Formats: sequence, structure tokens, C-alpha cells
Amino acid sequence: MTMLQEKLNILYTDYLKVIFADTDIHKQILDFKLSSPIFLNCAADFGEYLDSEIKILYIGQETNYWFNQQERKNAKLYNSIDDIDKYLNALLELYKDFNIGQNYKTDIFLFMNILVNKFRSRNKKTGLLWTNLLRHDAFGNGKVLEDVEQKITYNKNHILRKELEILKPDAIIFVTGPNYDYIIENSFKGLEKLKVYNKSEREICILKHADLPVKSIRVYHPNAHKFQGADYRWSLANKIDELIDVI
Repeated sequence: MTMLQEKLNILYTDYLKVIFADTDIHKQILDFKLSSPIFLNCAADFGEYLDSEIKILYIGQETNYWFNQQERKNAKLYNSIDDIDKYLNALLELYKDFNIGQNYKTDIFLFMNILVNKFRSRNKKTGLLWTNLLRHDAFGNGKVLEDVEQKITYNKNHILRKELEILKPDAIIFVTGPNYDYIIENSFKGLEKLKVYNKSEREICILKHADLPVKSIRVYHPNAHKFQGADYRWSLANKIDELIDVI
């Protein structure tokens, strides 16, 4: 195991101890009302993160069934929930096997692949990891309730900030859309949003904060791209690629 992954694992172990100390959160996960969290495994093949020269973090909204029921059973995920080491290892293996969505044709991963192909056409050694602002969802039924969001995102936590300290990405692409900006703003107090290309800040903006990479960009969620016209996602990918290159 690499030192980078060891540091992440310490972070994730601490996270699990915090959220499982809340009996309501623990019960919701056991009762399939709240999903297991997404934790990053730097060894995911498609990401090529460990051997990269340029490191990109691609951030979505919430997990939304990133592994299915059969995979959950095969991983014996809920058999190990009270053994934090086993539970964490099962989640890390699921992330590695998921391989950053390479077998999924959902909008979020289709757009990610367009971006990665562009980045790697300029530099083959571009690495990528994918995560989400919210580490859990309402077990495939969208965003968690407000009280759960507070517990998993801010209280004694700020997991994203701590991941960035470990991963040190060169750029972040937030494909979270404007309706999730409040989570980023609560996580990075004093965040500034800078307009680009004479576009609406809601559509695309640069995020400026001392604890974010200079190359941090937030755009519409890929589910919304199809409503902007047939060529929109390629046009947007070109703009992001250009910004990453020149900022």
C-alpha cells in the first residue's frame, strides 16, 4: 500500500468512527435507508493517479448507487459494518473494481471520459480520481435529509478538505451545479466565484480559495448538459480544458 493510500485510510477510519458513533446514522445504513460512504482507492486502474504528472479530482454531488446489490453482497459489506477495518477495505475494493465508472454510461461518467481524453491528449500522464461532495445518498433515492447532510459533511468532519491536503490535486472539476454551491461554500469559508467566458456564474465559474487548487472549476451537473443542446458537453469540455491549460 502506498503512503498516499495509508493517509487516506487513516482519514476514512476516523470518519467512520465519527459517523458510527451516531446510532441513528449507523442504523440508517444497516436498514438500507442511507448508503455506505464513497472512499477513494488510488489504485483504480483508469485513474492512473499514482504515476501521474498532472492530478485531477472530479467531484460530483452524491453517490447514487455506484455499486449494485450483488456487488454489495459479494463484498459482504454489511456483514463487516461493525469491524471498521473490514468495512473500509470492502469499500476500497468496491471503488477499485468500479474503476471510476468505466463500465457505466451515465452522463456523469460520459462527460468525465470526454474530459480525461482531452487532458491526456496533451499529457498522457494525467491522473484522475472521482468523488462526491456528499459521501452518502438516501440509498439510491437522491440527496440525504438536511440533518444527515450536516452530520456527514461538516460536524467534526470536513472530509473533502482533508482529502485535498493528502491528494494535493493540480485541478478540481466540480460537476455539481449551482444548487450544491452552498456545500462548497460551507466547506471553504470565504469562497469566491469568478465568472469566465461571459457566461453565467451558475453555468461555469472558477472557485477561488486558499485551500483549493488555483485550477478549480465548477460547472453544471452532466445530467443538465443534454438540455443545453447536442454539442454542449463537447463545447464545455473544450472550455474546461482551455482553463486548465491557462490558469
